[in-house]
Amino acid sequence: MNPNTLMKEMMLCRFRQSAVMVLRLLLLFLCLAAVEPTRATAGALVDQPYDIGYGDRLTTKVFIDGKGPFDFLIDTASSRTIIYERARAQVGLVPVNNERIVVYGLNGVVNAPAVRPGELRISGERVRELTIATLPNPGGDSEEPDGILGLDVLERYFIALDRPEQRLRLFPRASGAPEPYSRWPYVPLKHQKPKRFPFGFWYVDGQYAELERGTTPAATLFDLGAGITIINWQTAYWFKLRKWQLADRNPTEQQVRDGLGKESPVARLDGLWISIGDRNWFNQPALIADAPIFGLLDIGGEPAAIIGPGLLKDESLAVDFENQRLYIAPKRTIDEPQ
Repeated sequence: MNPNTLMKEMMLCRFRQSAVMVLRLLLLFLCLAAVEPTRATAGALVDQPYDIGYGDRLTTKVFIDGKGPFDFLIDTASSRTIIYERARAQVGLVPVNNERIVVYGLNGVVNAPAVRPGELRISGERVRELTIATLPNPGGDSEEPDGILGLDVLERYFIALDRPEQRLRLFPRASGAPEPYSRWPYVPLKHQKPKRFPFGFWYVDGQYAELERGTTPAATLFDLGAGITIINWQTAYWFKLRKWQLADRNPTEQQVRDGLGKESPVARLDGLWISIGDRNWFNQPALIADAPIFGLLDIGGEPAAIIGPGLLKDESLAVDFENQRLYIAPKRTIDEPQ
């Protein structure tokens, strides 16, 4: 065979081998890309969108006795599930005779009429034999959700909030952390029962600093219903901040309503540094207020804080109540897969 022809045949053979290798790698990449979402959703009892609204709070769609959908807040600091009056009337739920529910939450303690729907449905997951509280419609001119998913429902599941896809996924609680959540960094999620409550709440260890005024740990309530971070005045005093210094930093009525749910003397602080585990957030806004809930939770006399979507709305999270862990997805670079 002509040497030039032989050389061409060899080069063509190598090109074909390279093309086959590239094709195999491409197919492998596509398979892996297809497997990852499957891992994230395999075994999920619920896989549906969630929304960010109503003052940077998280909501998802809920059906009650086949009617809806209704927007319900995802709230890890409300002891019970709540339906507001307008949604109750739309469903046609009748209060149970003389039965009341005590609801413990950010806005204090409320004694509310009880209703008992046949089922509460989130995607294909049905929750039956659930007694929920009825509260008057929220005040104010802005739109508000139709109800609140409280811990009496949420604690039944392993909860995942996928921020890039903006999906809520609920897994069986006892199953542990599925992939990919088990590979995420996590911080301990502590369950503490205040002296005055027959009910416990969930906390993480947080560190807080303001500019160059020092750093302090603060007992930190994990509250997915809080649209803005709240610190108490004990924390602000650690930064050597006083109320008169913040007189010109008053928050808007909307922020007060989102943060506390009622009128309360508060100030707005910008430039807060917050650290949870190995994650840091800089230049964060917060409200400073001695909200009644701090005293009710027995943490009013020490530095204390409340964090929720105001800080974490742009993060992917997983909440493992069974093993008491809060997973926070690693910080991603642009176009990096989850």
